[in-house]
Amino acid sequence: MTNDDDDLTAEEWAEVCVVAARFDWIVTPPTKAADLLPKMLEINALQKLETEIMDAHGDWLASTRQYFEERGWPWTTEELNRRYKLGQWQ
Repeated sequence: MTNDDDDLTAEEWAEVCVVAARFDWIVTPPTKAADLLPKMLEINALQKLETEIMDAHGDWLASTRQYFEERGWPWTTEELNRRYKLGQWQ
């Protein structure tokens, strides 16, 4: 890095580097101070989207599990294997 006023300091780089590393295939880590805020906002939006996706997936898993349990179907591979060994699976 050069010593231009626009360059990120080592502290600024360290702060954003860990977060940016999770999304570096989507968001290029910033190299200039002027790029820091837009990149952090972009990373923040991606983290929010990731959280929403994980929440929706969790809701789907819960409803699917309930659906299986209401019908007496095995929910896990372990339960499926246990029933198979006991001859309870058709």
